[in-house]
Amino acid sequence: MNRIALLRKERKLNQKEFGTIIGVAQNTICNWENENREPDHESLKKMADFFDCSIDYLLGYIDQKTPTPVDGSGPRAYGHKLLDEIPLEKIPEALQFLEFIKATSGKE
Repeated sequence: MNRIALLRKERKLNQKEFGTIIGVAQNTICNWENENREPDHESLKKMADFFDCSIDYLLGYIDQKTPTPVDGSGPRAYGHKLLDEIPLEKIPEALQFLEFIKATSGKE
């Protein structure tokens, strides 16, 4: 099974809900999952952040979902827990806020 579909189903999201979260149409998700099209770079980054995994894992290049942090923790693990507590309809707003923070932090 396609990794995007697998991860989406693990989160109990349909294609339309997942599309809303990452800002693409339901048919785009369908095309990715059926391997008719490939996600663009920005969509891959959004999915990797949302699923707390690497882009290489999403694309099937590696089998380990996320690299193991040296100390077994890290901000990604904490962020993942927060996303699980946000209502589904608020996730796009939360992701926009994170993009704003990133853009204004001075880091590239």
